[in-house]
Order: sequence, then structure tokens, then C-alpha cells
Amino acid sequence: ILYNELSVKEHLELIAKLRHMDKRTMDDSIENIILLIGLTNDRLTLAKDLSGGMKRRLSIGISLVGDPKVLILDEPTSGI
Repeated sequence: ILYNELSVKEHLELIAKLRHMDKRTMDDSIENIILLIGLTNDRLTLAKDLSGGMKRRLSIGISLVGDPKVLILDEPTSGI
């Protein structure tokens, strides 16, 4: 679920806080995820202003917060 009034970075920060990540780890992880999902230039863009493919990449980025050992995706590249 994406919140229209949150930016890409704010979405990732919210999930990191919910997963009780410390500030330093959170900042490093978020920067790496933003780079990995290719939204570096859109880090401050609100979700409502992202294209469908960008929203999908953000959703994948959200699932990467906290460095999960296993990630199960159903059609992860659909719409990217």
C-alpha cells in the first residue's frame, strides 16, 4: 500500500521505523535501496505523482527494507 502524500524516501523511512531500525542503519539502507530501485532523482516525489512502473519499483524497495533473507515475489517485473 502506498500513501499518496508520502514521498519515496518517506515511505522507506516509515517502514524502517516500523521495523525498529536505528537511525544510522536506516539512512544507509534507504540510500542504497533508492539507488538500487533507480529512483535517485525521484526520492522526494510524492507517490501520487509517480508513474505505475515507479510505484512498482517503490513497492519492491519497501519489501527490501530491513534486508530480508528471503523475498518471495509474484510477477515482480510486471508493469516496470
